[in-house]
Amino acid sequence: METEILHQLIILLTLSATMVLFIWNGLRYDLIALVAFLVILLTGVISLEQAFEGFSHPVVIIVASMFVLGQAVVNSGVVEVITRKIVFLKKHMVFQILTLSALVTIASAFINNLGALAIMVPIAVHMARKSNASPALYLLPLAFASHLGGFLTLIGTPRNIIVSAFRESATGEQFMMFDFIYVGGALAIAGLIFLSLVAWRFMPRNSDTNAGLFNISNYITEVRISENSPLLGKYTSHLTENKELHISIISLIRDNKKMYNLSGYETLQIDDTLLIEGDPESLTELVETKKLELSGKKSQESGISPAEEQISLEAIVSPYSNLIGKTWSEIPLKEKFGVNLLAIARKGKPIREKISETYFKVGDVLIFYGLRQSLSTTISQTGCYPLAERNVYFGRKLSIPLTLTIFLATILAASFSVAPLEVIFLTGAVIMLVLNLIPIKQAYRAIEWPVLISLGAMITIGLALEQSGGAETVASALKAFSQYAFVSPALIVGIVLVISVLMSNFINSIASAVLMSPIAIALAVSLSANPDGLLMAVAIGASCGFITPTAHESNTMVMEPGGYSTKDYIKIGLPMEIIIIVISIPLILYFWPLF
Repeated sequence: METEILHQLIILLTLSATMVLFIWNGLRYDLIALVAFLVILLTGVISLEQAFEGFSHPVVIIVASMFVLGQAVVNSGVVEVITRKIVFLKKHMVFQILTLSALVTIASAFINNLGALAIMVPIAVHMARKSNASPALYLLPLAFASHLGGFLTLIGTPRNIIVSAFRESATGEQFMMFDFIYVGGALAIAGLIFLSLVAWRFMPRNSDTNAGLFNISNYITEVRISENSPLLGKYTSHLTENKELHISIISLIRDNKKMYNLSGYETLQIDDTLLIEGDPESLTELVETKKLELSGKKSQESGISPAEEQISLEAIVSPYSNLIGKTWSEIPLKEKFGVNLLAIARKGKPIREKISETYFKVGDVLIFYGLRQSLSTTISQTGCYPLAERNVYFGRKLSIPLTLTIFLATILAASFSVAPLEVIFLTGAVIMLVLNLIPIKQAYRAIEWPVLISLGAMITIGLALEQSGGAETVASALKAFSQYAFVSPALIVGIVLVISVLMSNFINSIASAVLMSPIAIALAVSLSANPDGLLMAVAIGASCGFITPTAHESNTMVMEPGGYSTKDYIKIGLPMEIIIIVISIPLILYFWPLF
């Protein structure tokens, strides 16, 4: 008994510390999950034989397979074929946002939410330009729409798969593919109505729609003084003498020495490198009129004919880009594909290093330069997302009929439970690989490894919470509260739902699903209730990360290019969550009654 109490104390303290670390957000969430995993392993809360069951859990296989299947669908070009049909919609904001958001919602019900959002972003930007509106009006509503797809299907989000796995451990049966749509369908419709009629009206507006692709801060770029430049022998102040150009000099680099806080009287010499800041138009005019060389234009592809078009393209560093934590000089792809990095924009701490020596962060907006196909390949390889309108497909080729056939066959097989889900989805992914509908290297890149690592670690922690009796302890506290006369099934569902929502916003959505599922099951057992309603509340709550920029990858992706602040997320995220909570409770009790 003493050992059991000690183990419960350890797991609850570990979880409390884990939650604090998640809220602090000073460490990566997968690292936090691994540290918590090691604590419960080294303290003996869970045995060595059981410790790694989480990493081999069927949920991990299903989620990894879904990443591959989803990327194959993106590669096929089917989503882009559909979205290209809506580019010429009439310029009516409500109709535009409703159409775009509905497409994102439907796509994210079957493929990676972030991928569905990334495909739609260029279309939204194009519509913004046609409507002479700020892209900020579109981006956050679209990011939130990518959450709504998680309410519709079992594979809409890894959180649903986690909850379904806990249901199987408790009842012997998983949720079916479309069990979530009974409640989730109404939530998706309500969310789309709110986003298209209300949400965009509260977004920041930028009347200067021509000052760059998005409502972002100025770009930082490097230029070299060439022998033909009229600035040669002039003072540094000559760069900023044209008041119509919004240019500022950050530093002068000469003989590998950096000079900051320039007086304006430094004489410019040949091969001097200047780190300058400005909007894209001002930078372009300065480079052309002063005959400066962009330091980033160094790599060249072999065999390029003069007739081949080289263009610039803006892209954003996604949360799972392999550029994060690296500098451009450390990326070998620029040598292979001849793509150059010309400039970078970042909110917050100003960039003071050379472009090639700047460490990339999530949300950085980059300007690449190169051949169209090379840009497409490089952006795909590095895990960035293009933000300008694209004329080439994100993948290598169109393969819509075959890809859709395999994908739909996989969904149908899962819907009718012809085999265990992990077998079905792994088979579908392998078939895509065998038929080369997605290259195996790209398949490995498509898998979001931090998600899988944190998933495996958190599943183990969830099992430890269950086996140590910690879940029962928490459930007993909730049961004691439920004995009061004023406590109803609606309030019980509401409490589980609200706790899950709070955890998904301030801690981690995967942690919310993993930790709340055993508590929901234990609570249902103690109340002699059907666990399905409480598990459905957990699934919905775990997908409600709307009020913080870091609650979901889609939120993080649009923050920098949309020029959003945390207040913008709260302004539309909080009403969104209230709507979902209010609608969810009666629907859960109707379709998944507790008693």
